Amino acid sequence: MNLADQAGKPVRLRGTAGNAHAGAVLLRDGEPPVYVAGLADWGLATGLTVEVTGVLEVQQATGTADPAGRISHGLAGEVLQLRDADWRPVPVPPAR
Repeated sequence: MNLADQAGKPVRLRGTAGNAHAGAVLLRDGEPPVYVAGLADWGLATGLTVEVTGVLEVQQATGTADPAGRISHGLAGEVLQLRDADWRPVPVPPAR
C-alpha cells in the first residue's frame, strides 16, 4: 500500500518512535519516515514501539541548498506528516 494514497484521511500507524532534526518521526521497516506535526521529539518514548493516529498529509518540503545544489539541513521532496496526532506506546508482551 502506498501511504501517500491515504492523504487527507485519518490513519493508524505502528512503528518505532524516532527523532530527527525536523521533529519526531515514526519509523516503519522499509518505509519513509512519517513526521508527527507539533511533536519536537518523543522524549522517554524514543525507541519504543508506538501506535499513532492522525490525519495523513503529504507536504512538499524544500531544503536549504548551497551554490552547488547540495541540500544541507532541511528536507527536500515529498514528506509524510500526521496532523492532529494522538499516540500511545504499544505494550510489550511478557517474555515466556
